[in-house]
Amino acid sequence: MAVYWLTFRFKEDAGRADRQHRLLETVRLRSSRWWTESASFLLFESAATINHVAAAIRGAIDPRRDLALLGMPHVREARIIGSVRNDDLFALMDFAKET
Repeated sequence: MAVYWLTFRFKEDAGRADRQHRLLETVRLRSSRWWTESASFLLFESAATINHVAAAIRGAIDPRRDLALLGMPHVREARIIGSVRNDDLFALMDFAKET
């Protein structure tokens, strides 16, 4: 099992609550354990690869409006799901890859 972290931001619009619910359900269905006490940060364990988790998250959100950053705390792996407006992310986290 791999451990992942996920931070996310949803555009404030009429569909926000539905997309957030889909995201949480997507993670829950792929997790054996998860921590969700933070407002926009999840920590969870899954047997799926980072690319499979990223693809599932992409399907749960609207990457044209929303943004998610998925990473692994024990290795230098991260996937960007959605549109990044500030390129400092790539300078700070040079191992992050866009999906």
